[in-house]
Amino acid sequence: MEKRQTLGRRSNPVLIFLATLSCASIVLAVAACAGDRPGGRARSSAGESAGGYLPGEHEAVNTSEHLWPIAGRIVKVLLSEPASPRLLPVVIYVPGLGESSGAGDRWRGAWSSAGYAVMSVQPLTEDEMAWTSELARTGEFKALAQERYSALATSRRVRALEAIAGEARRRSLAGETGWQRIDWDRVAISGFDLGAYTAIALAGDREQDVEATPERIRFRAALALSPYASVSAPGRGARDRVGHIPVLAVTSDADGDPLGVVAAGDRSDRAYDRIEGPDTYLLLMTGLTHASLSGSAAAEKAAESHTSARLPAADSSAGGDSNGRPARGRHGSAGTPGGSARNLAAGAGSDADVGLSAADTRIRMGQAEQVSTAFLDAYLKGDAHAREWLAAPVSSWLGATGELRRRRAAGESG
Repeated sequence: MEKRQTLGRRSNPVLIFLATLSCASIVLAVAACAGDRPGGRARSSAGESAGGYLPGEHEAVNTSEHLWPIAGRIVKVLLSEPASPRLLPVVIYVPGLGESSGAGDRWRGAWSSAGYAVMSVQPLTEDEMAWTSELARTGEFKALAQERYSALATSRRVRALEAIAGEARRRSLAGETGWQRIDWDRVAISGFDLGAYTAIALAGDREQDVEATPERIRFRAALALSPYASVSAPGRGARDRVGHIPVLAVTSDADGDPLGVVAAGDRSDRAYDRIEGPDTYLLLMTGLTHASLSGSAAAEKAAESHTSARLPAADSSAGGDSNGRPARGRHGSAGTPGGSARNLAAGAGSDADVGLSAADTRIRMGQAEQVSTAFLDAYLKGDAHAREWLAAPVSSWLGATGELRRRRAAGESG
């Protein structure tokens, strides 16, 4: 206090200038803070459109593993959460065929660091163990996929997932450690491959089931990573009618069908054409393989090894992708009878792997993570800035690496 009074009486011109400069800095800082979203930083829409989407939150993440007895078996659930103590919207993530609950670590890390609780679970043991099944051991991969994508298996998977999500919600309401911060009024369903198929089926069920009870979890958005357009009989596409919630489908021009289940052309943007929702988006990347889109660190490493070794195109049954699936080019054979379980673990990528470097794969995956986070922010957090960013020409930022398409809600202009 003494020091401040003395400085005031001396009226030193230099000190007055410095004080004025300091006050101006404080005013600028306050103005910048006023433009911030809670927990984030001020951002310019124009600058962001040129440089990608910056989430309002970016935090350290804690991941915990939980083993729950459900319907006579033990289910493993992974929960990733940001460290800050607050109520969190939740993303339920369903891995692909042959993957465990711990898959999709890149997607989980991106979303949880941006302020989401991400619950990852493989609902059925048969899906996780698909590559050690009798059909896989005998090379009957198409039959295996048709079994796992059948209406019966899908119904079982959806019901199992409902039971697991219901248990998670029960533990949250009971205040159990690790689960007490989840906001079950803000939930998105997401998945990769078979998980994407399940996510769309589950979201469609919510719309079609007139007997849904208040206790059932209601989703605000669906995110389908590498979705199939259709797998089983005609008419199954009715599952893709998700008229009440927004949907983002993420795929690639190199996103082949590793099991040879669907005809060429029924992958990639065909899934987008079949999905009916209030706001439906398609992120179509270039060069990202099916394995890369899994978001698995193991898949990324396998792709890097494959590219550096310049292995030949895998349109024979000699190898498999990083998730243990048989290697297959977009026009090659998924596998032959007599194939062995060793072939499933060979780790070779598809023909599209060669030519896209590991660095380019990481860049494109980073872009896909940004778009998916903007989608979640827009429809789970109600973030107006994220909606504006999605409505802007995002494809100009992606350049040659991808394209974002959007079908607007009925009656929306602009």
